[in-house]
Amino acid sequence: MKNLKIYTLLLVSAVIAFSCDEEDKLITDILVENPLPADEVVTGSSGDDLDLSVYVALGNSLTAGFQDGALYTDGQINSFTGLLAQQFQVEGVGGGSYVFPNINSANGYYLEAGGAVLGKLFLDLDANNDGVLGDAEIVPSAGDNNIGTRATDDEITNLTNFGVPGINITDLDDPNLGNPTSDDFNPYYFRFSSDPVTFTSTVLDDAIARNPTFISLWIGANDYLGYARAGAASGSVTSAADFQTQLTAHLTKLVSSPSSAGAKGVILNLPPVTILPYFRAVPYNAVPLTSQDDVDDLNAATAFGGYNAALDGLAAADPSFSQDDADARKVTYALGANPVLIKDTDLTDLTAALSGINPALALYGQVRQANSTDLMLLPAATVIGTDAEGLPDVPIGIANPLGDEYVLTLSEQGEVGLARGTYNAIIDGVLANPAFANYTVVDLHPFFADAFGLSSGQAEALGLTAAGIDAADGEIGIVYQGYDYQPDFSPNGLFSNDAIHPNPRGHAIVTNVIIETLNDTYGSSIPMVQINQLRSSPFQQ
Repeated sequence: MKNLKIYTLLLVSAVIAFSCDEEDKLITDILVENPLPADEVVTGSSGDDLDLSVYVALGNSLTAGFQDGALYTDGQINSFTGLLAQQFQVEGVGGGSYVFPNINSANGYYLEAGGAVLGKLFLDLDANNDGVLGDAEIVPSAGDNNIGTRATDDEITNLTNFGVPGINITDLDDPNLGNPTSDDFNPYYFRFSSDPVTFTSTVLDDAIARNPTFISLWIGANDYLGYARAGAASGSVTSAADFQTQLTAHLTKLVSSPSSAGAKGVILNLPPVTILPYFRAVPYNAVPLTSQDDVDDLNAATAFGGYNAALDGLAAADPSFSQDDADARKVTYALGANPVLIKDTDLTDLTAALSGINPALALYGQVRQANSTDLMLLPAATVIGTDAEGLPDVPIGIANPLGDEYVLTLSEQGEVGLARGTYNAIIDGVLANPAFANYTVVDLHPFFADAFGLSSGQAEALGLTAAGIDAADGEIGIVYQGYDYQPDFSPNGLFSNDAIHPNPRGHAIVTNVIIETLNDTYGSSIPMVQINQLRSSPFQQ
């Protein structure tokens, strides 16, 4: 295999394709601003039992407006919290001022794994520079290393958005979150913490001190998303007991503190993250082979032919290792799209046994080719086909297994889904307590089920709500306010270029789901956001 020619992937190029008609639609329709007529006055009402004069937002990166892999000003403005506050300020609704800790940056802050500071991610629609749209690649912009800069005193005093990227449910009331000497330190919170000297403040206490009349809380996604983003190779999900204890404690503090006791609020439930484009953009069979010579080299007796024979030998010699087990691990290549070679830590480790047959086989102790139930994480697209350090001409995902941190196997997806489903059940159960009657659940599952084209069976298997199951129509994409939007980070998509966070249009739909819930619950008539007035994810062509 030393001379094997490898066909590497151009990030996302095999995933996003545009027809001529779709290109025309994107350029001449979807991407065109459609403001309301200047003489049309929009009005609304908050109803008789809803005071929106001081809206306080609590949560993680979704609340903060983190988009495209960075925290930047326009993303902060176009978060669901900013859009919701905008609708609250419509004449007759009674909403007050909205203040967020402005990072004051067009491109924002994104820290690469190697330590380089970059900005928001762009989608380059013509990465090959051949004038043909569709050869797409995600590219970073130049960032601003201003994460340590404190927000202005005026912003901190009047703050209403307390979203902190990266936090989980425990962090909301953790005084170490703003302490630079603590392992719990979060620089995003430090930017606006009320106590940057003795570090005793918490996000929750700071929010309560604003005397909120209305609160949105969207927390808990990071309690399982971080584990999923690591390919379930590191970290863990928050235990159900801890999640329930923390949620109960936070709500108890909100309803018992004199400054926030009378506030109404909404709690957004948690979506199934494994359907997000971050987990779906790279296909399991992302190894394209077009040369019969390459196929023959990979299947040769000196390559995977020998490995397969070794597996047969182990099955014949060891009663605890069946022939079915051996067959499930065998690696065979053919012309066309081939499954990625992955490491699966759920497999019995055969390193010692294989090494005894041939030391070169030590690399394949927990290896198999991916199948259609495995999810390749988006970063895998930049790794597949490259050489591992110290192993030249042994390309990752082809001759060298793709690391566990780049793959979510079916069993690992089950762990993530179980945690999310349990958290949602806890949210419903805790809010059934009459003490928390002022708080209402906002169900986002219908939006996700519809947009991602889930079947009712898939929605049920993912543990979605009854409304989410009913909304599952099996057709990818969602028709919303007259336009067709896709659950991806293409220019007519609803997700930002980091493939996890919504873009402004996705945030607008979340905003409208909240507004619908409020209108149904309180008899208010808060107007909806017009999604086609908002931009898509940043792209260049």
